[in-house]
Amino acid sequence: MSNYYDDILKKIKDLYEQKEYLKASMIIDEELNMPFVPSDFEEKLLDLKDQYSELIKDNALIVDDDDLAAFLFADPYKQLIAANYLDGLNLRNYLDLIDRFLRSDGDRHAKSLLIASLIDQGIKEKMTLLDNDLTIEFIPEYCEPIAYQDGYIKARSFFKEALAKNPSLLNMAEDLLTSECFLHLPISLEEDEGLLLAQSIVVYLYECLGDIAAKEAFINDYGISETRLYRFDPQKMN
Repeated sequence: MSNYYDDILKKIKDLYEQKEYLKASMIIDEELNMPFVPSDFEEKLLDLKDQYSELIKDNALIVDDDDLAAFLFADPYKQLIAANYLDGLNLRNYLDLIDRFLRSDGDRHAKSLLIASLIDQGIKEKMTLLDNDLTIEFIPEYCEPIAYQDGYIKARSFFKEALAKNPSLLNMAEDLLTSECFLHLPISLEEDEGLLLAQSIVVYLYECLGDIAAKEAFINDYGISETRLYRFDPQKMN
């Protein structure tokens, strides 16, 4: 396995040793839900999940709807716990609570997780999202899941062409693509946006790896203007 996947496994094991069971479990679920998961990495993730499943249950913090509401409007970490908890429930029973949270200044990752769950469950009611200073009204049933968005499909196709000889980098690029699309929900990525995002991701990863020669060769081969590229927060790779 590449260093990326080794680092993820180490991070999960460290969290378990620190008794951060829920946080570790969320990382496992997030990695298992990626569009591409190497078979040996998936096997190790499932082994860890089975190994610590009882510990996670014993340390569950949400036991009723009052706890759920309290967590959803607490700090970002607890918001993620609440969003992950809701993901396994019938959201039609919690639409008022979810709508209130989406209208709040809550954590964007937790909001995106809930929006993805609303889309998966085909919720027909109109919801309102506050995203920084932007207010977005949407009906989940009519929103595209990430895997069906034209921009996502275009980006993955570009990766397979541009990174065919570097499967490790290809996997990292697809993971970052999924993360970026996830954080833009409920807005779908158009095809031209997907291509630009894919090019930006490849340049960003070469910069992270310190491979400036490969970066310059990539830019020249595809006639890319660096001034048009998106810039990323390095923390998104954690």
